[in-house]
Amino acid sequence: MNEEISDINQAAENIIDGEGWGDIIKAIILGKYYWACVLFIHLMGYNPTKYIPPETYLQLLQNNFISPISSEK
Repeated sequence: MNEEISDINQAAENIIDGEGWGDIIKAIILGKYYWACVLFIHLMGYNPTKYIPPETYLQLLQNNFISPISSEK
């Protein structure tokens, strides 16, 4: 029974919110399939560099990353 509870908790931690899915879908629509995969891996809580070469990951970040809006008002 404890194993079942831990499985449920682990699954709950890896839920992607609506905004995350929106970003993945936008990447797919734009034909940026590698970027969509990186987003999916990242939003699931995993390190993308475990699955793709670090050089490729850095290039994808440079080409697709949108800088966050500063929180200063």
